[in-house]
Amino acid sequence: MIELSLLSYSFVQGILAFFAPCAVALLPGYLASFVTRAAGEKKNVLQTAMLLGCSTILGIILIYAVAGTLLFTIAQLVKQWIPWIVVGMGVLIIILGIMMLLGKNVSLPLHGPQLQSKNQYVEAFIFGIAYGLGALGCLFPLFLVVVAASLKAGFIGVSYIIAYGVGMSLFMLLFYILAVTAKEYLQKSLSKIMPHVMKIGGLAVIIAGIYIIWYQSALL
Repeated sequence: MIELSLLSYSFVQGILAFFAPCAVALLPGYLASFVTRAAGEKKNVLQTAMLLGCSTILGIILIYAVAGTLLFTIAQLVKQWIPWIVVGMGVLIIILGIMMLLGKNVSLPLHGPQLQSKNQYVEAFIFGIAYGLGALGCLFPLFLVVVAASLKAGFIGVSYIIAYGVGMSLFMLLFYILAVTAKEYLQKSLSKIMPHVMKIGGLAVIIAGIYIIWYQSALL
């Protein structure tokens, strides 16, 4: 049976992954490139934005699918220790959140591809790969907890992974829609939010870590 608390948690973590400092820092540069191209189109701009958004989401899904598959494979070997691993991840997540609040660099040494393409859909896909790597490298422990919860739930655990992906994908589509309908507002918003992303994300991560420890301890 699907647990709504875990489903909601996974969805929220997907949203948080979109705002991961290591990933969201890529948005201003890509926004400038995207808006320049969109300005040359006189019709079907919104449709193009949606298609580019889907291309970017596919790139993100590729990264998380590979990471998820590797984690599921490894988890089979340590399945009996997963509850304790999750509690340990909760502690690590709280430490991660504190470091983010203090403005420390918390990302893993993962770097997105520097490839460019004349095809805007290929470029959007490559951007998705870079964004996925950035989000995963910055908030890997949170994704690991979602994977652990999915593994423990069995087949229905796939719903938690899907919820995570939906949370991240919705905001990516929103980014593209805003880029063509309210680009000036989006540019101003990004310039204002960027200095605060690390602190806001850090607070959210600490809350997530506390919830993880509380929930998992109740099951032990």
